Amino acid sequence: METVAPKLLWLLILLFQGQLAEAHNNSEAFLSLEITSREFADGIAPDESGTLNIHITNQGSAPNEGQIFISIGHNVTHDLQVLYQVLMGSTPDPSCQIYWPHIDPRPPVDDIMILHFFTVDAGIGVGETYSCGIDITFTDPGMIETVWFIHNLTPDGWVTQEVPFVFRGQPIAVPLTLTGIMLLVVLIGVFGMISHQRKNCLEFGT
Repeated sequence: METVAPKLLWLLILLFQGQLAEAHNNSEAFLSLEITSREFADGIAPDESGTLNIHITNQGSAPNEGQIFISIGHNVTHDLQVLYQVLMGSTPDPSCQIYWPHIDPRPPVDDIMILHFFTVDAGIGVGETYSCGIDITFTDPGMIETVWFIHNLTPDGWVTQEVPFVFRGQPIAVPLTLTGIMLLVVLIGVFGMISHQRKNCLEFGT
């Protein structure tokens, strides 16, 4: 989903922080965003490790130079411990970092609050894609909706692309306890006795 609405208050805060002003030195560089994960696509389980991949493609007519800021939003009604584990993930590429700004966030919109940023300090040529990864291990799984925003300055104003990625918890397998095993053995024995008695009755009747 793309919008041209400037969201003046939030953009002014970002400009004051020098974030969007540094994001694109050339307005002819139009960047698109994609968020993927092979490991987490079907949900997250306890102690599962994987990588969240951030792909930035320059679809404009000129190279992009300078630092890129990607806003990270999260659903405030979901399991925040999942978000913290994402934000504490490691980024092996020194050009890619999670940024914790010291500003008061705007109130949530549709339960989505923007509070953190992902920065990429790399030039991207026309038609090229730059990818970063966040290595994450979920020791405390759950569910949270995240939305990643990238901003482009065009002749018509700021254009914002919103890319959602939802981390979903997988059902935890319930281990079969010793009591459960004994109960299963008893049930098998009961059904075996009933079957044996029924067979004897049929033989006696004949």
